[in-house]
Amino acid sequence: MIVFGLPNPSALSWLELILIVALFFVGVYTAREFLNVK
Repeated sequence: MIVFGLPNPSALSWLELILIVALFFVGVYTAREFLNVK
């Protein structure tokens, strides 16, 4: 995990985890919508 000088790296880890999961679901949803359009 990349720490930008924050005193609480666990909070940054949670933010990164949420961001990764959100991007994953957005990517899956976009891919399914793109395939359904065809």
